[in-house]
Amino acid sequence: MLGKAFVVTGFSLLLVALLSWGSSDQWVSSFSFVVGAFFWVLGWIVGTEQLVDTSLPCKIGALMVFFAILSLAISTACSCYCEVGGVVHEAEIFQRFHRTGETKFLELMPMTTWLYFKPYAWLSSPTGAFGAVLLVFGLLLKLSCGHIRCSLLEGHRLAHRKRFALVLTLLLVGIGFLLFDRVWSGYTKAYAEFMTCRFIVPPSTSSHTMSGHSLYLEKFEEFVTSIDFVFTPWLNCRLENCISVPSAKNITFLVFAEDTSKPIVNITSSEIRNSQNLTAKVPYTFRIRNTVNQTFSVAMSTKIERPTDQRATLIGATLILTCSATIIVLAEKELKAWNQKSKN
Repeated sequence: MLGKAFVVTGFSLLLVALLSWGSSDQWVSSFSFVVGAFFWVLGWIVGTEQLVDTSLPCKIGALMVFFAILSLAISTACSCYCEVGGVVHEAEIFQRFHRTGETKFLELMPMTTWLYFKPYAWLSSPTGAFGAVLLVFGLLLKLSCGHIRCSLLEGHRLAHRKRFALVLTLLLVGIGFLLFDRVWSGYTKAYAEFMTCRFIVPPSTSSHTMSGHSLYLEKFEEFVTSIDFVFTPWLNCRLENCISVPSAKNITFLVFAEDTSKPIVNITSSEIRNSQNLTAKVPYTFRIRNTVNQTFSVAMSTKIERPTDQRATLIGATLILTCSATIIVLAEKELKAWNQKSKN
């Protein structure tokens, strides 16, 4: 029953991930996908009793398959997950004319275009390769020892299975703590690369002309008003921006913290250098706007300095070493019990 409950929970979470995959907040779909895969494989192990009445190599193979599928699920989520890294603010001019050419009415409609980037794509390849290798060896190990299940082993259960499950859980937690700083570093590096680019800044105003007497017309024009980059840091960090305009024209650089109506930084120049400390969990908006009625290119480079979280690394390393030693001890005890059961 417990195995079926795990399988149903896993399929339900996978269904939630599938239904919410295209939403703007992709944390829900990614988290549901990974946790759903975890419960689905856990249900397979518990429901088919992969750790019961089998040899130790077969149990290790089942655990390798479990961790392999979990790694492949994480790899898939990392390759598909994306965040909003920028916003292009646009405006659409809608004009309607009389036959005389005079404007009947003019309407300005603001629009926004979201710019997405994948901050965890770099993590997809190593986790995918690790999961694939682990899956192959796990399946080979299971197939090679599948015939060992026999009457001599019936009634034999995994000794210290509760302790074993607890130690494996703590081992996963330790790996998470140990990788936290690496993932945080990769996230900031991905955002800094996204924000290091060259782009076109449109003119500050847009002119609309019409000549001659024409028939009834509808005219649409679109133009960009400003470009925003958005960033919400996990932890306190320091961000440095360097913006240069090759044509030596002035641009305006504004920084907003949460409230986009009150800038905390407002600089107008042809060469802008800005460095500031960012507070964790606060959404920041970096806006670039033209000041002249002329289109030109802008080059921007970004650097994010983040402190190393030594506490997380220390906790992760301690848990991994302790749990690894405990797993070795429990595995030796299980092997001795299995050998003793076979002799009897």
